[in-house]
Formats: sequence, structure tokens, C-alpha cells
Amino acid sequence: MGINVKDFVGTWYVWWADGEKSVMKPGSKLVLGTGEDGATAPELTPEFQVVMGFALLGLTPGGTWAPIFSSQEQEQQPLQLMFVDGTLGWLGYYKGKPLRIYISACEANVAGSQRSVALYGSSVLGDPDQVGVWGASDRPPGG
Repeated sequence: MGINVKDFVGTWYVWWADGEKSVMKPGSKLVLGTGEDGATAPELTPEFQVVMGFALLGLTPGGTWAPIFSSQEQEQQPLQLMFVDGTLGWLGYYKGKPLRIYISACEANVAGSQRSVALYGSSVLGDPDQVGVWGASDRPPGG
């Protein structure tokens, strides 16, 4: 069927694990193009490029989600992800440091079940050797 911009829109849960005998731990909530938390809906720019807002939220000790950063923060340039060749990306500066965000989607079709999409991404803030690689699901924690 193929990936389109609509496949990225939604709330995605990022989990992480580290070390031996690791257990998946709550990580972040990534909101893409929903209109909530600064994640503006996909739109067409005057240059005919599709862009959408996003928000990254972290889990607080109290168990609630709090913003880490979002498209509402417009310090130097708009923090909007651009949809190009089936992926989302952003390249610019955030709080004076270079920031790169790349997000791709992978669809899975299993016989007798619904289509499923998962996100995979990487991000770099500042030092280009400090790359974060992650995966995300649209299933909430514990779901």
C-alpha cells in the first residue's frame, strides 16, 4: 500500500532498554500532526512542501506527560517536520545547537490482521557523534 503523510499523524510511544537483562522502560510520547501539544496538522507550504508540527513529551515521576519540546518553540526557525520521499525530517538549530531529526515509517501486513505501522527514527543534538536511535508504536504503555 505504501507510506503516506497520514501514516505519521498520531500519538506514538517510544520505549527504551539498556544493559543486560533489560526490561523495556517508559521513554517518551511523540505527538505528530494531531493539533495537540503544539503538533500542528499537516499543511502545504507556499513552496508546495508538506510540513507538520510535533511535540515530544516525557513521563514525570508523578506519572503524567510533560512537554520536553515542541513546534510551539520557535526560537530561531520553525520546528516543523517536512515530509519528503516518504519520511519526516528536520535540520536546523535548537537553542544554539545543531539539531537533526529523521523519522521513517514501516508498515506490516500480517495475514488475517489489520495493517500496522511503526516508526523508526534518529536524532542528533549538538555533537554529531551523539546519535539517538529509537522506535515507536501507536500502542500506549501497557497496551
